[in-house]
Amino acid sequence: MKKLVSVVLTLFLVVSLSACGKSSHAGNYQLVSIGNEQITYNNEESPLSGLVNTAYSLTLNEDGTGKMSVLGFETQLTWDNKTIKIDNAEYKIEFKGDTLTILADDKDGTMVFKKK
Repeated sequence: MKKLVSVVLTLFLVVSLSACGKSSHAGNYQLVSIGNEQITYNNEESPLSGLVNTAYSLTLNEDGTGKMSVLGFETQLTWDNKTIKIDNAEYKIEFKGDTLTILADDKDGTMVFKKK
């Protein structure tokens, strides 16, 4: 009986831990807004939004690597569920549904991406 309980608890633990992986956040993201305390550009408000939003994209791979594309130039990155590291700079990130927000200081601003 003890062996059965041990096996069941072990299986439960394995299933629980596998649900904590990055796979739900991995994928391709497109910029929907960018801004700081002074100004924000988004789809609805800016005549430049079409250019800005199509110029920035993120790809997050399940293994914690990825790339950011800006005007066709790609930069490698690493990420986990709380941070993203791009060009040796580390930023806090938040996931809400299919939205990814990169939180930076007032100078760098905030970028919001939506999963494609």
